[in-house]
Amino acid sequence: MPPYLDLTIPPLSPLLQDNASLFGEAPYFLSVIGSISDDLNFVKSTAIQTWLFGYEFPNTLLLVGPTGPLHIVSGDKKAAIFEELQKDPRVGREKLTIHKRGNPDSLPTILKLVQDAGGKVGGILKDQLPGPMMEEWTKTIHASSAGEDSVQRVEASLGWAQAMARKDDEELGNVRLAAKSTAAMLKNEVIVRIASALDEERRVSHEALSEECEGQLDNSVLRSRLKLPSEVDVEQLDWCYSPIIQSGGKYELRPSAVSDDNPLTAGIIILSSGLRYKGYCANAARTLLISPDRKMETNYTFLLDLQTRLISRLRDGTTGADIHGYAIHYIRNNRPDLEEHFVRNCGFGTGIEFRESAFTLGPNNKRALRSGQVLNLSLGFQNLPRKSGNNNGKDGVYALWLVDTVVV
Repeated sequence: MPPYLDLTIPPLSPLLQDNASLFGEAPYFLSVIGSISDDLNFVKSTAIQTWLFGYEFPNTLLLVGPTGPLHIVSGDKKAAIFEELQKDPRVGREKLTIHKRGNPDSLPTILKLVQDAGGKVGGILKDQLPGPMMEEWTKTIHASSAGEDSVQRVEASLGWAQAMARKDDEELGNVRLAAKSTAAMLKNEVIVRIASALDEERRVSHEALSEECEGQLDNSVLRSRLKLPSEVDVEQLDWCYSPIIQSGGKYELRPSAVSDDNPLTAGIIILSSGLRYKGYCANAARTLLISPDRKMETNYTFLLDLQTRLISRLRDGTTGADIHGYAIHYIRNNRPDLEEHFVRNCGFGTGIEFRESAFTLGPNNKRALRSGQVLNLSLGFQNLPRKSGNNNGKDGVYALWLVDTVVV
């Protein structure tokens, strides 16, 4: 049950009042979403809709105010869905007011609510989602007697990041199934294909291997060999990003990396995969060491030890800076030679949005973590020099990467 529709959780209005600074000190929060394209996978404005209702609704306006209900402006078909929610005794009209786009008074009514409260409204300023609803809202503002200056938008993304950070049991269940599915994809598909290509001495690019793996979710016959958890509804499973496969001495330790057209090479192979279940993300990355030397094994063992120690410190009240600071302290005291090779941060918050930068595990983040939060714990060493005589990689360097989805 989305939090807003659960009677055991307070309505959204107190959320704005109790966290005013995070919502830009604005009495209202306004989200105007136009069209939603397939390439907009992780946008906070649509994540808010998913968190509230379990679905994305294009061409829909949401207004949350200091008192009273959540206001929604949408077309007839979507309005019919929200009207069904109104019939639920736990929701009712006191929590949800619906305005239809076809009614010429709908948007002026919303604008008057905002203007009467001073015109200051919180929003997700980086999200640009043009479309019919955005055009209609803009015209409504320009047509008002006060004009466009009557509405001042301020940043409110931190407020929603905080609100959505702690997951309830249903959300954590979705994350766990996403994580189990991600692990199954890595173990039973990505690694199997890599091993097969190496055994057959088949020349294949990282990009081609990634595309082969990506197609598994769409093929019901091939999908069976993934051995997904029995509880998983495959129709609710989707990619966070295409699988990333890297080898040959060229490595990027971040989920925005891509599988390039260079051939798969034995030695150090880094692979990562991210899946989402019912909209909730999980991520994992592993390093395959093929015929490693003793130093490589020692470094990877140290990385495993570091991960174990950091997981034990992910507790309520700990900050991202605390986690990163401990990692640097432990490396400096035990393996100072690795400090300059350590990644810039130790990961970030995750959930409906793949990356929640408000909860980056980095040196400058003093924001406290809370129990029930989900994190992408990402640890690695890059540009490590290879031992002379074992130079399977370009420029004689390699990397180690270890990523898991963890709950505080």
